Amino acid sequence: MSTINTPTATAVWGRSAGADGGMLLVSTPSRNRTPGDGGVAEAPSSTFAWARAADFTLAGIDREVRIDNATSTIAIVHRDGTVETSETARLGTPDDPTPADTKTYMEANYVDPQVGYTQGHPISLTGAHSSKLSGYGGNAALTALHFYPDLTGSSHGCVRITAAMTDALAKLPIGTPIEFS
Repeated sequence: MSTINTPTATAVWGRSAGADGGMLLVSTPSRNRTPGDGGVAEAPSSTFAWARAADFTLAGIDREVRIDNATSTIAIVHRDGTVETSETARLGTPDDPTPADTKTYMEANYVDPQVGYTQGHPISLTGAHSSKLSGYGGNAALTALHFYPDLTGSSHGCVRITAAMTDALAKLPIGTPIEFS
């Protein structure tokens, strides 16, 4: 099921409704500079902003996605720490790295028939930007979690995963927290 053009939620980190004077710290799908437009490679992969809690409807989410760069793994983890599913993933290279030390959220899940290498499997789009690319394929260089038939190569910073993992990720609600470590 596609979530493109669906009202989306943002991950709220460590806050609750009414805390901090009625404000929430929310993850945003934007950044003010990218390396390709004169920015610097150290530009943050994701950004956060304070917003009025009254402008949001909060809903609890019981799982998060964790991508571990050191072990090249991806996992869906429940709030209590139990692992729902985990697997080895193919990540970026030093020239096109997968984000690290970044918290973001699931921005969209969709199937794009024009992206042939995904072979009809869902693409999970994160709110994390590439630290090296200003754009990719005519779009913002957001990091995606997607199927790729050859799991032995490296990516341009995306997380290459199996079809089973793409299906598991596509079942998660938009706004699910994602942590790159």
